[in-house]
Amino acid sequence: MDVRYINPFVVAAANAFKVMAGWDAARGAPVVRGSFYNQADLSGIIDLAGRARGVVLLSLPGRLAKDVFEKMTGLIAEEGDPGIPDAVGELANVIVGGAKAGLTELGLDFQLSVPTVLSGKGQVMASPDGAPCLIIPFQVDGDTLWLQFALTALPE
Repeated sequence: MDVRYINPFVVAAANAFKVMAGWDAARGAPVVRGSFYNQADLSGIIDLAGRARGVVLLSLPGRLAKDVFEKMTGLIAEEGDPGIPDAVGELANVIVGGAKAGLTELGLDFQLSVPTVLSGKGQVMASPDGAPCLIIPFQVDGDTLWLQFALTALPE
């Protein structure tokens, strides 16, 4: 993965966390793996297609997922509220949409899928085309959330 493609995701994630949830998330050290690993209770997944192909996965512990829902809607959520996964999908969508602007400037034009939300920890998913998966942890209020992505630029 070209290192130039990383910064648009980091900047977009920090902006989305601040605007949508009021979080000042501290970025941890990135790790590269051969596959995605769902490390938290809820994960928003978005596929990329076009000049760039890949997958973005945003994983949040249940407490942070509930928090983002409440901050986005102004409502108090009960455990299992169906709006919580929707909020995780929307947060993932905003991050990838924000990164898309920076990636387009680098010549990577692509379309986004509708977010899918996966529940439960521990699932391992292969990255598309065997591309390496970059995992970036963020610390928020004593919890960790993860932004993971694999991205392949296709030749013109």
